[in-house]
Amino acid sequence: MLAVTRGFNRFDWNLPTKWYSFIDSLRVSSGVLHERIGMIDEEVEEEFREVEKRIDRRLGNEKFYSEEEIEKLQNKISEMRV
Repeated sequence: MLAVTRGFNRFDWNLPTKWYSFIDSLRVSSGVLHERIGMIDEEVEEEFREVEKRIDRRLGNEKFYSEEEIEKLQNKISEMRV
């Protein structure tokens, strides 16, 4: 359910004017519903966010590694060499 509501929330097509208000209200409602479902089970929401982040990285919508993750990996490597 989280994926479906997130999908509608991220839906962004340029449609004719008569459909725009309907699609926009559907996007907003899906966003609100997604947040409410996420508040019910925060552990599932966290897992969903991690999967969504990995998918965005693979699709190139987000950097594969953040600067913070690179620092952590460099620290881990330096600890292993010592």
